[in-house]
Amino acid sequence: MDQQEMSAGVTAKLGASPEGAWQLTLHEPDREPLSLPAHIEVCNNAFCHCCEVTVVAARPQGALRLRLDVLAADLAEPRSESSDADQRVAEAIVNDLDEADWDRLQASFFSTKARAIERLDPSGAVAPFDFDDIEGNGAMVCFDEVFPYALQHHFELGDRQLTALEQVCVRPSCRCDEALVDIIDSGPDGVDEVALTLVVDGRGRWSAPEAASQPLGRKWSAVRRALLAKHPRYVEVVTKRRDLLRAVYLNSVRELRPELVAPEPVSSPTKVGRNAPCPCGSGRKYKRCCGA
Repeated sequence: MDQQEMSAGVTAKLGASPEGAWQLTLHEPDREPLSLPAHIEVCNNAFCHCCEVTVVAARPQGALRLRLDVLAADLAEPRSESSDADQRVAEAIVNDLDEADWDRLQASFFSTKARAIERLDPSGAVAPFDFDDIEGNGAMVCFDEVFPYALQHHFELGDRQLTALEQVCVRPSCRCDEALVDIIDSGPDGVDEVALTLVVDGRGRWSAPEAASQPLGRKWSAVRRALLAKHPRYVEVVTKRRDLLRAVYLNSVRELRPELVAPEPVSSPTKVGRNAPCPCGSGRKYKRCCGA
């Protein structure tokens, strides 16, 4: 039985009320149209790779929960969790949603993920990393691999559509303040390629060490200017992302692979002269106070 046959006799519309709230309207055979207040639930796990939203509508016989894949613009898999009646409603909703509806659902999804990243407490966060590759081979980590739905920085150079993606070293022993910025070119054939790799440090100094062998190497200064013209605070964003990744990694490696964490060096106490002020703050000389 195809989708159209399954949803025959049921129509449903998910849209916004005049006040801007979500509303679900059901039309079923031999029944009056039913308008239900609805809201959208999104997983607020900043590391989660799922791309689902759940439409929740209150109704007398119990809440109606419909899982939608906002990137595929379709029902989420698996589809067997709902009853047949709810499944028909879900299919009717998907049939009715237009591009603007999906755009609004995507906006709700991405804004929730952005807030989850912004509010993340790295001291309590644990994320999966390839610890052996990072510690053994010095592998760098892409921000969007750890935070798959982070805001991406798109910009244009002439007729090229470009995206900047950041990689940083997260090893606790590393003290550098640099980040690699891969410039992705979305070509006319839809195939993405790394057209340029830039390096930027915390003071906003840029370089392009691999420019000679990359497609946009000769234009790297123009690429940098175009990126900063579209995103003036990009260096600040990169710095924050580098610090966040490092903090999350440090907590994750301590929790999951503590044997890889080098013990912190023990600093010897500073020697206080006998006639120096006592460090306890009493105002007396050390030899007359704690050093007596």
